[in-house]
Amino acid sequence: MDCLKGYIGISPTVGEVESNLYLTELSGITIDNLDKIAVSPEQPSFEAVFHDCEKRAILSFKGAFTARINECFHICDSALIECLICEFRERLAPALWYAIGAEAMIERQGSDRLNRFTTIDRKKAGDLQKFFEERYEYELTNAVKSINPNHSACVAPDEEIEDRPLITFTECLP
Repeated sequence: MDCLKGYIGISPTVGEVESNLYLTELSGITIDNLDKIAVSPEQPSFEAVFHDCEKRAILSFKGAFTARINECFHICDSALIECLICEFRERLAPALWYAIGAEAMIERQGSDRLNRFTTIDRKKAGDLQKFFEERYEYELTNAVKSINPNHSACVAPDEEIEDRPLITFTECLP
């Protein structure tokens, strides 16, 4: 999912990104507290923490998008799913933004350096994680509702993606 990597930024002070959405614009997230949980050789800086959170969020995002789009359409082709995500990434960006925020809160809760002097406490991080996850679900659901794969450049003009009926009636006889 290269089209999503770097689409959400860390902070405008670090560098501009196309989406104009930055992790530090979410409540409770600063470069300073990302940097304070970067203590291992695998995560030597706030950039490494951000990239780990971004990677996990993108993996989760693809699965959640697939599940949501398949509530309305029948799409089994992974390449088509990725194409749709990339084509509609501007609509999907707020959901990804909150997904990365939730991953940052998970990272913060798992940090060995979590105390009142270095960063926020576990309860506040847990509350923010829950809030970001709820916003992620809300934004993703609304974005997917606005996507019709049959009007996408990802689907050949002579093809049509099978849609799923919104209401299914089942008759049960005694």
